[in-house]
Amino acid sequence: MRIGLEVTADAIVHVEKPPALVTVQKTLPLTWQATLERIVATGHRHGLTPRVFGSAMWQVVTGHPYLTDRSDIDLLWHVPDARLAESAALCLSLQKIGQDAPVRLDGEIMRDDGLSMNWREFDISRSDRDILVKSDTGANLMSQKDFVGQRRTP
Repeated sequence: MRIGLEVTADAIVHVEKPPALVTVQKTLPLTWQATLERIVATGHRHGLTPRVFGSAMWQVVTGHPYLTDRSDIDLLWHVPDARLAESAALCLSLQKIGQDAPVRLDGEIMRDDGLSMNWREFDISRSDRDILVKSDTGANLMSQKDFVGQRRTP
């Protein structure tokens, strides 16, 4: 069951980043642990901190069961603008890890300005193709080249 909620900005008391994967890893299913270790190691190699959102985050934050046998793991990768060109290597690493993972890997690469794209859509061989880019105001199509080149369209 999903419930959508809308609140006014003044009702928000506290905002923080999604939790780092390494801090919540041990609370996630045992069958995921080897894959999560590979993801954390990939983050270290790239100098990035993978964070969790979605059902894994909600389970950790609330203490209530959100994960099911069909759950995926949603990962947020904040890649500093100066390093966006390196995103291809990160995406390829994640795609490789996901090939034999017991859980579906999903998630976003987020720029400094908050624009994000699903890392599964990144295709180094087709940089001029359009990808879906999300912002705090909606979603729009943008060329992958513009996303990495830091042009703000949406």
